[in-house]
Amino acid sequence: MWTHFKYSYLFFSIVLLTQCSWSTEETNTHSDSLGRATEDTLLSLDTVKKVPLPKEHPFGSLPKDQYYLQLYERIPMGFNFSQVVQQINGINDLKPEDNNDQLGEKGLTEATKDILFLGKKAKLECNFDKDVLYRYSIVWNESDDTKAETLLEKLTNYYSNALGEAIVVSSEEDNHYTRLVYWNLSPDYILIAYNLNTGNFTIAVQSNKPGVVR
Repeated sequence: MWTHFKYSYLFFSIVLLTQCSWSTEETNTHSDSLGRATEDTLLSLDTVKKVPLPKEHPFGSLPKDQYYLQLYERIPMGFNFSQVVQQINGINDLKPEDNNDQLGEKGLTEATKDILFLGKKAKLECNFDKDVLYRYSIVWNESDDTKAETLLEKLTNYYSNALGEAIVVSSEEDNHYTRLVYWNLSPDYILIAYNLNTGNFTIAVQSNKPGVVR
């Protein structure tokens, strides 16, 4: 009987130690995954929450589409480049704005990343003035006029649900070839623009009022 008891005790001890080991590994894996500054893990983190944008997927979009739609929550104006890098994995190094060395000498720089957004190839660009973020934009093309008008309406409704009614810039204020709407967040602005000639769409967040040059 004593021998049977010793083997039973040894068996349960091994089982208990194995369960503890698995539990520790799971905890460490969870901790490691939250420590990585990638878009996938940042999707679940509310790091900077200045504007409570809608959580729905209004276009049947992918999680990363929503990540970029709500990027303003994570990179507010005033961030430096190091802070932006922590939020946008894989963004390129800084270079002179518009590849213009004279602008670079004045402290105007940009960093870009090619992304897939709403099923389209797009360009994400962050603009800095002496290492202070003053604008970021996502630009892509939609050549189908009907789809573009529908998308503009959906995007406008998406942001209006959180930010209030959009300010619509009339064609007389701008021109006959651009649809432009924006929201005054005081002090910053979110804008959506669609160029009827080129088919280019732009979503931008910036520190200056749309149409006013810095």
